[in-house]
Amino acid sequence: MVIKSTIIVIVALLTFLIMNPADANELVGRWNLEKIDTVKMIQGLIVEAEFDGETISGFSGCNHYSASYRSKNKFLTIDSIQNTRKFCGGELYQFEKQYLNALQQSQYYEILNGKLHIFNDENIEILSFEKT
Repeated sequence: MVIKSTIIVIVALLTFLIMNPADANELVGRWNLEKIDTVKMIQGLIVEAEFDGETISGFSGCNHYSASYRSKNKFLTIDSIQNTRKFCGGELYQFEKQYLNALQQSQYYEILNGKLHIFNDENIEILSFEKT
């Protein structure tokens, strides 16, 4: 029964995405991170993601990063992330690691009310950004 329900949800989602193709340009711009899954945000820390049509880049809390990405019909694939190697310990290191891992898990997105929501392959929102 659970498998049947899961299949129905996946088919519905795919149908929605195919019937409502996204303009790839809607991702273009600078976004500030508001939330990573269930990770507590570090007060005062600004984490950025800037999409330019081919590359995502920004500041991940301690280091700068960039990666190529592909977007079609709300599906989102982020390729291998390259980042600077500044040492950050403790809470900041863990936060940055979780953020970069979440980016790599991106499967699809939606934009609602100026906010970018990114989901993984289990239909769980893993990142939320606000357009700047």
